[in-house]
Amino acid sequence: MSRFFLRLLLWFWFTLAVALLAFQMVTGTLAPELPAERWERGVFQAATLFGQGLGDLWRQHGAQAARARLDLLETTVGIRGFLFDATGEERLGRSVSDMVRREAQKTLTSRSPSRSARGTQTLLVVPLENPPGVLVLQAEWPSWQSALPALILRVGAVLLVVGVMAWQLAHHISRPLLQLREAVRRFASGDMRARAPRQAYRHKDEIGALMEDFNAMADRMQGLLLSQRRLLGDVSHELRSPLTRASLALALAQKQLPEGAAPLDRVERELHRLEELVSSLLSLSSLNMMNRPARNDLVDLSTLVRQVAEDGAFEAESGGKQVEPHLTPGIWVRGDESLLRSALENVVRNALRYAPGGTSVGIDLRREPSGARPVRLAVRDWGPGVPDGDLGSIFRPFVRSERARERTGEGGAGLGLAIAARAVKLHRGIIRAENPSGGGLRVEMALPAADPPEDFEA
Repeated sequence: MSRFFLRLLLWFWFTLAVALLAFQMVTGTLAPELPAERWERGVFQAATLFGQGLGDLWRQHGAQAARARLDLLETTVGIRGFLFDATGEERLGRSVSDMVRREAQKTLTSRSPSRSARGTQTLLVVPLENPPGVLVLQAEWPSWQSALPALILRVGAVLLVVGVMAWQLAHHISRPLLQLREAVRRFASGDMRARAPRQAYRHKDEIGALMEDFNAMADRMQGLLLSQRRLLGDVSHELRSPLTRASLALALAQKQLPEGAAPLDRVERELHRLEELVSSLLSLSSLNMMNRPARNDLVDLSTLVRQVAEDGAFEAESGGKQVEPHLTPGIWVRGDESLLRSALENVVRNALRYAPGGTSVGIDLRREPSGARPVRLAVRDWGPGVPDGDLGSIFRPFVRSERARERTGEGGAGLGLAIAARAVKLHRGIIRAENPSGGGLRVEMALPAADPPEDFEA
């Protein structure tokens, strides 16, 4: 459950609960006061009729019968009654408190009904005509402590009903927004096919318009990106023919000039760099057009890394450098062996390019005991490293470290790490770079592991 949904739910719940409780307070406390006079008049009339009947019962059957009637009233509804004559004496011989006696005397004098309350005690006093006297009804109203369970139950029921309403409302609003957020996240991570599920939200409101606008933007960006990739591939492909002709012309010219002619040597180096650039562009364009590896073979990554390390050691000898592999045998992954080889070769080649002479490039392959991507492949050099602020951008095309370029005098085209990053991502892996303590640059690739074949022997 998302934080946005919880915040929306709590906000709706609180608002509706306050509104409903306020309504209950208004209708439950103020409404009975509106017809107060009529209510009191009816109560006094009922008490007067009860008193007259009680007086008739006393005259006809004696005080004992009248007392039994009041005892029944007390046991059934909890109201205690007293019957006073015109002299202010209690006719039934019941014990009377000072408060009850005072209220009876007041009514005998005024001859008008009254109601008084003191604490939880409520007295209803009505005058009687035949025989003359006063009837006093005493009720004990419950305290707030005794009414608390009922209040809690009522409030709980209100909050439950409001909670269900708030959940439905929050779910209705948050669901399309969360779906849109997921589509944005997928699109930002490189999934150009990600779209907001417009069919799940058909309302013509601001949320629906937002989802339609996002889908329109995604369609346009996908189209532009595909056009860019197609153009890049086409241009790279078209450049190969003139480069090939230029290489042939250079070879012919070198035969006609003395060996080691400086201008031609310079041209040869530049042509070689152009060929590498075009080849890298074609590789990157091809990778960008993929959504998954072309193959899903079982790859012996330990053997593959050892082969790449041997090839890198051969290239490193010319610069007085070394390649030191530290491999754990028997590590397997699933994917395209050629793409994995290309990724590793580009990372190793980048490390050798910036590693100073007389140093070594370390290749470390191991398997963690757990995790979604337990295979860890790291390449470490002792070069100038990369500024911390640029670590997140070196895997983008044509991005090179200015610090490294200044120290080495030249650098690559900035495509090798981009090719490696794309190949690793196609294999559901993660690639990252860091500046370890002691200097240099460390590039680590994390990949999902696969079980070795049944006939494999470690």
